[in-house]
Amino acid sequence: MSPQGREVVEKFTRQFIHYGRRRRGRRYVAGQINEYFAWRRDHRECRFHINVLERFETHLTACGIGHESLIERVEEPLPVAREIDLPIFDRWTLRDYQEPAVDYITTDGNPRSRFIGLQTGKGKGITALFGMSRLRLRTVIEVLPKYIEKWVLEIREICNVELEDVMVVRGVRHLKALLAMAGSGTLHSPIIIISSKTLQRWINVYERYGEATLEMGYACLPDQLMGWLGAGFRLIDEVHEHFAMQFRFDLYTHCQRSLSLSATLLHSDGFLNRMYEIAYPSQTRYKGPAYDRYVRVTALFYRFRHPERIRYRDPISKNYSHQRFELSILKDPELLARYLELIDGVVRTRYLHGHEQGERLAIFFTTVGMCTKATGFFRERYPNLDVRRYIEEDPFENAIKPDIRNTTLLSGGTAIDIPHLTTVILTIAISSLPANLQVLGRLRRLASGKTPEFIYLNCMDILQHRAYHERKVELFRYRALHHDTEYIHSPI
Repeated sequence: MSPQGREVVEKFTRQFIHYGRRRRGRRYVAGQINEYFAWRRDHRECRFHINVLERFETHLTACGIGHESLIERVEEPLPVAREIDLPIFDRWTLRDYQEPAVDYITTDGNPRSRFIGLQTGKGKGITALFGMSRLRLRTVIEVLPKYIEKWVLEIREICNVELEDVMVVRGVRHLKALLAMAGSGTLHSPIIIISSKTLQRWINVYERYGEATLEMGYACLPDQLMGWLGAGFRLIDEVHEHFAMQFRFDLYTHCQRSLSLSATLLHSDGFLNRMYEIAYPSQTRYKGPAYDRYVRVTALFYRFRHPERIRYRDPISKNYSHQRFELSILKDPELLARYLELIDGVVRTRYLHGHEQGERLAIFFTTVGMCTKATGFFRERYPNLDVRRYIEEDPFENAIKPDIRNTTLLSGGTAIDIPHLTTVILTIAISSLPANLQVLGRLRRLASGKTPEFIYLNCMDILQHRAYHERKVELFRYRALHHDTEYIHSPI
């Protein structure tokens, strides 16, 4: 790249830099949050999303270097993919609204990168697996580490495959071994699940060292991955959770078909919404049927006897911090006891009243300490019920098997289908649109006909709690069956 060319490219990158405030040590600083392009450290290579190609060509012309004699344009052929046989067990059939989604996945033509935004509980996973079965292409699934076990279980339950047919790659050592197997012709697994964190490390190393990574044990370069593995289909789950990372992977991916899944690809940040539109233009997304409203939502307000003792502002940013809120309660044994009694009152009236065998409850907290304390409290209070904590270090069965699970948004708030979940209690005051919808989406329509209930707690003494409640009223207006507000008049 000539100095003039580099200057022109750098100008183009500016629209893909996300600025904001982030924590650095003990203070918050303004600066870059993420970059939605990729520079190699030696600046010999810069990558942009394929969907801004026309915009880039217009930019070159405006800068006076758009002439064909100054630009070489090369279009790489699609790599050859290995065909696979991935039968679905006969007991699984598609619902009427899922069949068009499978057709959307398998239909030839552009765009090659597609997005399905089915509502939580409407079967994004089974739809993707049916599409995978019909495409008959070796598949790479990119997910956060916490979802790997969930996908292994779902594949084994729906697809008639052996355990060795699903290869899991977690960590650089596994990745290097996978690339070596593909290079030697000994890779036979039709499905490969790769931790997105592992891919991120590889790309970071490549952007720093370039082709020298071939001498570090990586058998190919990142943009050769799909062809090297003989994979034709890439599947990304819960893309909204690691969107900047997956956007970056797009800059290194070349294959026949890519599919991303999420029920909540929306954000209050206008910049992120623009990046969503680049990666998955609205007119190309599969949005599915109208929102199915079946959950009753209840806002429950309470007060503290001594609100001045509660600490809820981040000491550095001065913004509301629910982690700080919970830590303040945990430090006061008497207040903690009253707080857990408050939640227990909700458990008794909303979950245990009319409780039937097999019905389940999820309670969401922010801190591991609060999850642990609540688990001990409810185990002692209800010895006849199965009560467990579920955070990232706990076994996955803690999420799906117990009657009551105490968990966090990061661990249990997304992509986990809890059978017979009738009640969710959200103790956390949050304003994030995706997070609120994901927690609401843990509740599925029940075969018994019973109405599942989502209860969220608000403290009347804290302005942010009241403001977040107003946002939820708007957010759930067309997504909840009912939205009620109730008050506990005796302060805790």
